[in-house]
Amino acid sequence: MKVDQKVMDYMIEKYGSNQVAQIVTYGTMAAKSSVRDTARVLDFTSGRC
Repeated sequence: MKVDQKVMDYMIEKYGSNQVAQIVTYGTMAAKSSVRDTARVLDFTSGRC
């Protein structure tokens, strides 16, 4: 059993299933926008991005 499942089981046992929620978020960035954002942060001012 994975650690995160053990934690969920503990929380459900302690607080009840109607009081526990599992929230998962994943963030992804497209390659082009990642390069553009990195260039902006580094103050790279070229017309290539």
